Amino acid sequence: MDAINNPALFSSKIVVLLEIDNDTLAYDLAACLVDTGIDNLEIALRTPHSKSAAEIIKKNFDFVNVGLGTVTSLKDVDFAEDLAAKFAFAPDCKPEILKASLAKKLFFIPGVSSAQEIALAYEHGYRLLKYYPAESSGGVDKLAVLHNSLKDQNLRFIPSGGINVSNMQTYLDHSFVTAVAGSWIAPKSLINEKDWKEIATRAKQALKIAGH
Repeated sequence: MDAINNPALFSSKIVVLLEIDNDTLAYDLAACLVDTGIDNLEIALRTPHSKSAAEIIKKNFDFVNVGLGTVTSLKDVDFAEDLAAKFAFAPDCKPEILKASLAKKLFFIPGVSSAQEIALAYEHGYRLLKYYPAESSGGVDKLAVLHNSLKDQNLRFIPSGGINVSNMQTYLDHSFVTAVAGSWIAPKSLINEKDWKEIATRAKQALKIAGH
């Protein structure tokens, strides 16, 4: 399997990161986002209810791109395979995770913030990378420098970390940015408050900026 994977999966250019504390909210949360036009849902494996929430969303919304975030262990890779996740993000670039994901043919996007990490991912065949943490790593200017320093201009990035409605367009203006990811559309506070109206408003605003 070519580790470049399929960047067309993120054709909508918006990936909504979800940190879910209560899996009983998973269905309504996903329904809210999907109804507004969001079709890339990243469930971060950061809470005790993350995996059960992911299973609920995957079962009921498999017609959209349900993926996982914060994949940092071999057990997480196994869960991604069992879930049949459409994609999986990592915050870093661990060789054992790169190899395991390739072996399982998982659509895996490793996290990078330096030329060394990019080189490591590239050596393993990955061409679609998560630029993380985007803003604190130097922002879009640093990303442009990293991209332009590489001989292979087929590399693509999905920035995440500090992305929001005020800066997302500066990333999307670059052809090497496939999509942007972040939690600003559905932060944990709004999820716990069941504020589906505000989440929907933020989703529509982001989609409009991205040209959808």
